[in-house]
Amino acid sequence: MGSILEKLEQAIKDLLIGWIESNLTNMFTDVNTKVGTIAGEVGQTPSTWNSSIYQMIRGLSENVIVPIAGIIITFVLCYELITMITEKNNLHDMDTWMFFKWFFKAAVAIYLVTNTFDIVLAVFDIGQNVVAGAAGFIHGTTNIDIQATLDAMRTGMEAMSIGELLGLSIETLVISLCLKIMSIAKPYVALSTAAMLMVVIMLPFIFFALYEKDGQPAEKILGHVVKSMFLRDKVRPYRTNNLYAAIQRQIKEQEELQIGKQIPKGK
Repeated sequence: MGSILEKLEQAIKDLLIGWIESNLTNMFTDVNTKVGTIAGEVGQTPSTWNSSIYQMIRGLSENVIVPIAGIIITFVLCYELITMITEKNNLHDMDTWMFFKWFFKAAVAIYLVTNTFDIVLAVFDIGQNVVAGAAGFIHGTTNIDIQATLDAMRTGMEAMSIGELLGLSIETLVISLCLKIMSIAKPYVALSTAAMLMVVIMLPFIFFALYEKDGQPAEKILGHVVKSMFLRDKVRPYRTNNLYAAIQRQIKEQEELQIGKQIPKGK
């Protein structure tokens, strides 16, 4: 009978361990895929990310922003030139280097305004090259070795009880479902909203997975709380086992026994 129960318990544990490994495999696969996807999306240039929006912004820059900036720079340069001439006594106290300084400032300002969009694109290209160079390293470093991780976890899971394995299987299932829900909901809701919902849903299960007090996991502590609050009697009699009273009774019994033995001798 005992061997049958042991085999049944082992079969249930193997079933739960297989369920947990399946959940973890799906979760780790999604994480590895998303890391590669994010690295690719971050490394895109504006033109490759959305060509229509890129062309619209470029048109606004060349046809609206640059002319307005040119007018503003013209006003500033003319005002500075007039101020410089009047301050120097209408060219009587003028030095040649002041004109060179003014021409240099004007040339730099005009160059920056006319090439602003190209400068911004150059910054994006530099960032894209850095991200592309680091993406392979990051993906290779953060890539989870699923089989090695599961092999390392199997030893710990085999030492768990059926209740602990059942709780762990539910936790991994919920976390895996949250990752899938976030990936599905990302096109329809904001990324920050989806991430917040995932964190709120997973937080209780992460607490149960990580919390431990006095060598007991959270599910065992919760079981003790449920038993004490709902399953056990609310009113229990207070009883003590006084060791001193037991010793006194034993001494009294021995004295009575000695007295009983001495009475026949006295007669």
